[in-house]
Amino acid sequence: MNSMLIASVLLAALAVLLAWPVPVLLAKAHWPSRSPGVALGVWSAIALAGGFSMIGSLVTFGLAPFSSSLIRGLRELPPLFVTGPLPPMSV
Repeated sequence: MNSMLIASVLLAALAVLLAWPVPVLLAKAHWPSRSPGVALGVWSAIALAGGFSMIGSLVTFGLAPFSSSLIRGLRELPPLFVTGPLPPMSV
């Protein structure tokens, strides 16, 4: 199995965990009433991580067919910023 597909599945599993069981467990916890500021930060982090993992899962799944050429292209890109050909001037 392609490593990009494995990453996509793992990110999707993380998104599902952060969307359902983790918030349910946090809602049942007693400590958020003692420190609401920390609870707000944890809720925000859960939401942000869930959103990023959901989007990342879709992006990695979409880029899976290009995994070998994508990584090679990303390695070859930085030197082209310094020594690459300049595009023609359009006036």
